[in-house]
Amino acid sequence: MTNTMLGLLADLVAKGKRTSSGFTETHLKQCVAILNEQFKLAIASDQVRNRLKKWRKIWVRVVNLKNLSGALWDEDTCTIRLSDEHYAGHCMTHKPDAPFLNNPIEHYHAMATIFGTTGAKGMNARSGNDLLSIDVDDEENGGEWWDQHVTTSW
Repeated sequence: MTNTMLGLLADLVAKGKRTSSGFTETHLKQCVAILNEQFKLAIASDQVRNRLKKWRKIWVRVVNLKNLSGALWDEDTCTIRLSDEHYAGHCMTHKPDAPFLNNPIEHYHAMATIFGTTGAKGMNARSGNDLLSIDVDDEENGGEWWDQHVTTSW
């Protein structure tokens, strides 16, 4: 069922049918109708929406894990690889991450199509590897800024 649902939603994204705020109710109802018919179920659009939220959380976790220090991404198998030492250390403190490390990530390509384009873009977008501060060159300001704005009282 998950393959079908993510496949349908990925097709909608590929056709440019998703809005900036996500999928419209019409698209969710289309997905529900196909799932109900194919699997002989009686689900509602809220259930599809909730399942989509679950997969978005998984996608966010996968993106964060790909940015881990020492992590390697294997495009062929959709696997985040960590050395045994890093894996043991990370999983000791982050047990829920274990299924996503050194194992192929199920439905990765569909999730990338659905959620991969919804993050920040442009010149102000930052990845997990970007610095959050800007170095100030004191020579440029002659050191005056520091003297004017920072006071120390010891």
